[in-house]
Amino acid sequence: KKLLYGMVLPLVAITLVMAGLIAYYGLIQTEVTIERAV
Repeated sequence: KKLLYGMVLPLVAITLVMAGLIAYYGLIQTEVTIERAV
């Protein structure tokens, strides 16, 4: 069970980091689009 947890935890961490980067990049793109539109 400890081995499984050790394998799942890094995957969860990577997934969270990737989701955060995508969300952050998406926000920047949205702001740039709004600035260009105005």
